Amino acid sequence: MIGGTHLVAADEPRLQRTLEELRQFDIGRIAPCHCTGFRAQTALCEVFGKRFCLNSAGDTLEFSN
Repeated sequence: MIGGTHLVAADEPRLQRTLEELRQFDIGRIAPCHCTGFRAQTALCEVFGKRFCLNSAGDTLEFSN
């Protein structure tokens, strides 16, 4: 999953609901964009571990089968 989650201004209940919903999916890699915010990116990293990819403007992501 690549994209902005718009969680930068999310309160704690919204962030936790979003994390719970994302856990329901079989997400192989997650690379949130800048509008996710540092706090939410940190939480996503904790949830997804090695499947989390730090993603910034100008980054190049490569995919393989």
